[in-house]
Amino acid sequence: MSMVKYFVDASEPKLAKELFAKSRLMDEDPSFLLEHCGKWPVVFITFASCTARTWPEMKSKLISLISDAYNSHYYLLYDKSLRPHERSRFEAILNGDPSALYDVALRHLTSLLARHHGKGVIVLIAEYDKPMHSAFENKYLDSAVPFLSSAFTDCLKSNPYAVG
Repeated sequence: MSMVKYFVDASEPKLAKELFAKSRLMDEDPSFLLEHCGKWPVVFITFASCTARTWPEMKSKLISLISDAYNSHYYLLYDKSLRPHERSRFEAILNGDPSALYDVALRHLTSLLARHHGKGVIVLIAEYDKPMHSAFENKYLDSAVPFLSSAFTDCLKSNPYAVG
């Protein structure tokens, strides 16, 4: 999954081109490489470390991961089109403010990225089932499902800013 991120990620286009310059893909389909390599905004999150015995502990880990995703796109704070309420929301999530709306945070991030880059956002989520599995095993599924369902549905299924 991280290889896909490095291939398409517009935040480091030079690295993407360096990584794939001598690849088999360059030999077989250079036009595809030139068209897509380092050209897309990407939100990448892995939930591999999301195991917890309690919902508050899990929620804390999820908040940290979402905050890290925002930190990866810190440059958006300098976007002149950022409205004051968007800046406040971005900063609250970036700083791990417990009152921030984390269940819609990923969709918010994709909307800002789409506007900044003028194109859809590729959302890559690895180990997406890990938090739910931990919630089931540790018997706090009733607390976790509303948050996780909202966050994933809002970011992936019904998100007009995400590609695919």
